[in-house]
Amino acid sequence: MKRNNVVTTIMVVVVAALLVTIVVLGIVTVVKNKKNNNGPFDAGTTPLPTTSVTQLETPVLATPTSTPSPTSTLSPTPTLSPTPKAVVCLDPGHQMKADLTEEPIGPGATENGYRMKSEGARNESLGLKEYEWNLKMAEKVKAELERRGYSAVMTRTENDVNVSNMERAQFANDKKADILVGIEVDAFGNADVSGIYTQVAESDNPYSGKRAKDNRTLADLIRDAVGKATGARDRGVQNGNNKLALLNYAEMPACIIQLGYLSNAEEAANLASEDYQNKLVTAICDGIESYFAGKVQ
Repeated sequence: MKRNNVVTTIMVVVVAALLVTIVVLGIVTVVKNKKNNNGPFDAGTTPLPTTSVTQLETPVLATPTSTPSPTSTLSPTPTLSPTPKAVVCLDPGHQMKADLTEEPIGPGATENGYRMKSEGARNESLGLKEYEWNLKMAEKVKAELERRGYSAVMTRTENDVNVSNMERAQFANDKKADILVGIEVDAFGNADVSGIYTQVAESDNPYSGKRAKDNRTLADLIRDAVGKATGARDRGVQNGNNKLALLNYAEMPACIIQLGYLSNAEEAANLASEDYQNKLVTAICDGIESYFAGKVQ
């Protein structure tokens, strides 16, 4: 009995020592873990590493720019061309070859005339052929009119063509020209004859006489300007006897300006001169401008 009590006491002491040991070891472990991790955490849990996130700025796309080459320059904003002041149709009279087939002399006419009666006047000594001279002058007038802001068209641009007088007027009509101006020179059996004159459809013309006033105004202004610029003799206005198809078919004010006589030696020499030609060009354009200036007043 006594022996059993001793054994029991020893076992209690051993158990108590074991408990104390376990408690002490637990305390030591807690303290150690707290020291190593610098903060409290649940036993048996491995702390997650802290992740540092840097927020990226939204990228800005660079606007592509084209770098001009060292020799290039930037063009200014284009300027739109102004509306032309008016449309002028120029008829370089005649052509390389005559055409003696016939056509009506006017709209609805029963009377016929030649499509192109001749190739025009000549001065053999100077080598001047009217159809060539007329085209050269019309080209110069066209260029000057365009420089002044007008739109200019020509019934022919070559010498070797076959365009009748009626077809030339119809061309001007199709182009909706504001005026039609024929450019020609003349010749006469008497070599002393010289000077300038114009041809128009007068009020008695059954085809385009209703424009007689404007026809005459246009013709007078051009003839006056040419006379002042050149000093050439003014031979006035000719009616044309209502047989000039170019004037009869025109649906706008029209005239033909005869700028001199190739049969007159002095005048032919002037007509062959570039300086004299330029005077004629300036004067013709001045007359045309005066006509339109009067129409807008």
